[in-house]
Amino acid sequence: MSASRPVHASGDINEKHVYSSEDGVSRRIDDKEKTAAHASVNGMGRRSKNYTARRVLAVLGILAILALAGLAVFEGSRVFREIEAESGTVLTADDFLRIKDNDAYFTTKSDEIVTGDAFKVSTPGTYNIYIRTGLMAHKCVLTVSDTVSPEIETQSVTLYTNLQDKEVSADRFIAEATDETTVSYDFVSRPDFESEGEQDVQIVATDEGGNSVVRHADLIVVVDTEPPKVNAENFTGFVGDPIMYRLHVGVSDDQDPEPELEIDNWQVDAENEGTYPVTYTATDRAGNTTSVTVNLTLKKHAYSLETVFALCDEVLSEITTPEMSKREICYAIYNWAHNHIYYTTTSEKGDWLKSAYQGLTERYGDCYIYFSTAKALLTRAGIKNMDIEKIPDGDNIHFWSIVDIEDGHGWYHFDTTPHLELPNLCLITTEELMAYSNSRYRPTHDFDPSKYPEIP
Repeated sequence: MSASRPVHASGDINEKHVYSSEDGVSRRIDDKEKTAAHASVNGMGRRSKNYTARRVLAVLGILAILALAGLAVFEGSRVFREIEAESGTVLTADDFLRIKDNDAYFTTKSDEIVTGDAFKVSTPGTYNIYIRTGLMAHKCVLTVSDTVSPEIETQSVTLYTNLQDKEVSADRFIAEATDETTVSYDFVSRPDFESEGEQDVQIVATDEGGNSVVRHADLIVVVDTEPPKVNAENFTGFVGDPIMYRLHVGVSDDQDPEPELEIDNWQVDAENEGTYPVTYTATDRAGNTTSVTVNLTLKKHAYSLETVFALCDEVLSEITTPEMSKREICYAIYNWAHNHIYYTTTSEKGDWLKSAYQGLTERYGDCYIYFSTAKALLTRAGIKNMDIEKIPDGDNIHFWSIVDIEDGHGWYHFDTTPHLELPNLCLITTEELMAYSNSRYRPTHDFDPSKYPEIP
């Protein structure tokens, strides 16, 4: 039986000893050991707390990763991975989304077929389209296919065997074609380009998607040996004036609606009086030609150009200023003629300079006086102009001008002669002029447009 040892103090009053007895073995623990023991316990507590914090952070990180992964899966599920579209379809971001998103848009990483918020697909193929929805951009593979055949309308073709070009390509038979892709044309079988007569031709049209359609057309092979007809007579002009050669010739052909016309006037001396030969040669598209030679007689004006231009300068100094545009000058001349020349029913025709002198001095006359006076004023003002004579209709004749105001608008009709129900014929289009002319009991301004520059 063991006996407990008593607790006692010795030496320093603060020196305390604790004895314990266990199975007869004694152990002495002083304050330093107790202090160390307490420190060990505290350190273990702190390590335990740090470990717990790290575990919490790890768990939060895993949860965040899972949340982002879930968000990515959710966002990705809003966009189709693949879609197909027919060529010619217009696509928007909505077409690529499973779930509508008004803020979704195509990113710049998309292939170049994407243009803006909507784009039209044409060329068949596979394209990568990137769409941003929410925080992420997702790829969709777009496959463009073409399953629709071209729509075409054919036309007949006339071929002249005596031309050097004795064959035509298949696209010559196409009047109109509609398809979202480029269309190529070929013959189902090569036509006979040598035999005269009419034959059926089959044209196959194929688009980029490989879709084809076959249509029929007529090939007419003609042996054209009939030359064009040239109607021309001797005519008169005046020294110093522009010579309107085409006004004095007409050309027609039984097969070609527009034969080519060449004018040989190399012997004409426009600065001197005399009679000179002028040769007109017409050639149709089959190569047949006709030539006719007529005489041009040039005379001097009864009044000098200098005299008429001096009178024009007096008028222009009153009605124009250097700052005015050519359009404004045209209106000024037009208004002057209306207000200062009085209409009569007849006048001598053929010498515009003489008629311009009469209009500037006597201030009366018919359409030829109005035309000639305006011609002189326009020419002196530096405005390019040309003469037009109405196609004769019995005793119904008429003269007017076309002018080029050279400001990007080109040629317009200019007629200073007073007309009923149409007070303004200054700088008007052919359509406007014809609408008035055709509204009258007898057309007032019929003319051949092929003899003049293009007029709106």
